[in-house]
Amino acid sequence: MSPTKKNGADSGVAVDELRDDIARTRGDLGDTVGALADKADVKKQAKRRAKEAADDMSESAKRHPVRWGGVVAGLVAAVAAIGALRWRQSRKPKNRAERAWHEVKDRAKDARKDARKKARGMTKDAKRAARKMKGRLSR
Repeated sequence: MSPTKKNGADSGVAVDELRDDIARTRGDLGDTVGALADKADVKKQAKRRAKEAADDMSESAKRHPVRWGGVVAGLVAAVAAIGALRWRQSRKPKNRAERAWHEVKDRAKDARKDARKKARGMTKDAKRAARKMKGRLSR
């Protein structure tokens, strides 16, 4: 910028240069504010990084399919094991009353099985004895 008079004939050049300089500065400032806004937007950054990570994983899986197959199989096995453990834990009685109830129920089930077994044996014995008697009577 060349120094000129404020109210002189050459003052138009300096004013135009100043206006251009102000417009450039505003543009630079707008770009800077936009960049700062992008840096401050955590959600947008997280999405961008997640997309980059997914792209990297996808590319790696294409290059090394066997390795990633093993990783996926291991993850599936781990999830299945954790699920089985949680299922077993959920089936355990929680307190003394529940444990006692399950114990009584199991004993009753065992007693019922024993009674059925004994009844079948007695039925077989009775049928055998009836056949024997029938054979003796028919002679």
